[in-house]
Amino acid sequence: MTTRPLDFTEIWNDATALLKSNREIVLALAGVFFLLPALAAQFLLTPIEPISKPTPEQAVQMVQSWFAVNWYWFVLFLVVGMIGVLSFNILLLDAKKPTVGEALGQACALWPTLFMARLLVTCAVFLGALLLIVPGVYLAVKFILVEPVIGAENQRNPITAMQRSWELTKGKSLPIFGFLLIVAVVSIIAFFVISLIFNIAIVLLLPADIVPMLTELVSTVLQMGLSLLFLFLYAAIYRQVRLA
Repeated sequence: MTTRPLDFTEIWNDATALLKSNREIVLALAGVFFLLPALAAQFLLTPIEPISKPTPEQAVQMVQSWFAVNWYWFVLFLVVGMIGVLSFNILLLDAKKPTVGEALGQACALWPTLFMARLLVTCAVFLGALLLIVPGVYLAVKFILVEPVIGAENQRNPITAMQRSWELTKGKSLPIFGFLLIVAVVSIIAFFVISLIFNIAIVLLLPADIVPMLTELVSTVLQMGLSLLFLFLYAAIYRQVRLA
């Protein structure tokens, strides 16, 4: 049985349509689960003391020291982010059309599954990258739909979610990789151009004492936008391959 080839114009249009039709919910949830934690991290995380021209051993020790001091905040932000990602996928993809409250409750129940799935995927991609870069990239693409699968299908087994993602991307991995690579390159260029324009305007027009805070805010908002873009693209890819 042949499957319908991916239509990336349709995927892009579907992703933008999902965003437009859920604009108010997207802004609210993105602010709570992505923007606020990122801003809070600037104040809550204890910075490490910089070392001039650190050796590799000192650099590793600096990272270890930073994590030892801040690990509980890191874990909290990680869990909050996973609940946010799952809430989006449930709201966008669940055929039962849950309310925001129902989606949040379901996401809270599913985040341990996503945590284990991410851990397993990270290990698999890392091992693949150790062999050669290509196997690592291939595995990353094969498991790219794990989050939509867990959210849309209420999947509580991380292994089953990985198997489902593998099945959905069968025969489509290279086109998906090419499409996402193009989007990533264009998005990164746009990120730096927009960031540069805003930062120049902030430096020229506003008092110097608030410049660092505002430039950090611009960077955080743009990073959130990139995260949402790919979240919606993954959801749109899932919607198309599920019906292929």
